[in-house]
Amino acid sequence: MKMSFDTFRNPWLTGVHWCNDHRHSYGTAADQVVCNVNRWAELREVAEKKKEGLQLAHDVNTFHIECQETAVWPAVFLSQS
Repeated sequence: MKMSFDTFRNPWLTGVHWCNDHRHSYGTAADQVVCNVNRWAELREVAEKKKEGLQLAHDVNTFHIECQETAVWPAVFLSQS
């Protein structure tokens, strides 16, 4: 899941100009640049929040796996004795 998010995140944060399709409604080129900057800032914020959520889920899953492995250790050591 983490690799999927990283793959999603990288191409989208490189600078595609979303507002170019609406340049006539934004007026000047300066307005278009402001629009692009604002939209990319919004996307970065959403992506970072999603990344934090995915990292938390990954950490919880890792914790559960480690707990399961730890619970098996006594049986492994007793069977070797």
